[in-house]
Amino acid sequence: MKRFSLIALLLFTVVSFAEAQSYRRYSPYDRDYSSYDRRSSDRRYSSDDRRYSSYDRRYSSYDRRPRYDRYSYSRSRYKKEDYRGRSYLGVKASGNHSLLINKTLPVELGLAPEYDGGLVFNFSLGNVLSLQPEILYSRNSLVTYSRGGDLKTTTSSIDVPVLFRFSFGNKTQFFINAGAAARYALETKERFAGGMEQTTDYEGQDFDQRTTYGAAGGMGIALNSYGGQFFIEARGYYPMGSFRDGWLEGSENRRLNVGLSLGYLARFGR
Repeated sequence: MKRFSLIALLLFTVVSFAEAQSYRRYSPYDRDYSSYDRRSSDRRYSSDDRRYSSYDRRYSSYDRRPRYDRYSYSRSRYKKEDYRGRSYLGVKASGNHSLLINKTLPVELGLAPEYDGGLVFNFSLGNVLSLQPEILYSRNSLVTYSRGGDLKTTTSSIDVPVLFRFSFGNKTQFFINAGAAARYALETKERFAGGMEQTTDYEGQDFDQRTTYGAAGGMGIALNSYGGQFFIEARGYYPMGSFRDGWLEGSENRRLNVGLSLGYLARFGR
C-alpha cells in the first residue's frame, strides 16, 4: 500500500510537471502574439492618424492659399478695362454755322448752315493728353441782308486743325480741345438776291495768298469701347490772320465758325 501511494504520488508529480512545462512553452508565444497584435494595431491606427492629420494639414493650407484656379482667372479676364492712353484713327462729320465778329457794315445776318468732314488722328501722349491733327473738307457760308440786296457767300476750303486734347474719365470721357488751324481756300461763291452768282477760283494763286490761320477749340463727350470710341463735339474756329497779310487788325470783320460734329475713332497701337 505504501508502495502504491508512492507510485501514485510520482505519477501526479510527473503529470503536474508536464503540464507546467506545456504552459511555459505556449504562454510566451501567446503573450508575444498578443503584443504583436497590440503593436501592429497601434502602428496601423497611428499611421492612419498621421495620414489623415497630414491630409487635414494639406487641405487646411490649401484653404489658406489664394484661390486660383478658373475663378481668379475669370476675375482677371473681366477686370475693369482701362481706356485711357490709347491712340485712334477715324472720321467725323459736322454741321456748322458762320457768324460775323466786329461787324462794321450795316447788314443783318441770316441762317447759313453748311457742313464739313474728314479724317481725324489722335496720338496719345499720356492718360490725359493727346495730340489730334485733322484733315477736313469744309464749306461755310455767310448770309447778309442789306439795302443793296441779300448776299450769300460760300467758301470751300481744306482745313487742317492741330489740337491738344485733354480727356477726363475712363469709359465715358469728357474732353476739351484747344489749338490752331490753317484754312486753305479752294473757291468762293457769291450769290445775289436776283439769282446771279459769281465764283472766285484760287487755283492760280500762291499758297500764302489763299491760306489763313486762326484759333480752334471745343469740348465734347466720348463713349469708349474695346475697338474704338464714338464722340460728339461742339467746336469753334476764330480767324486771326493770313500768311499774306499777317495778323488781322482789331477793327476788321472776322467770320466765326461754330459747329457740332459726330464721329467714330478706331483704336490702333496701344
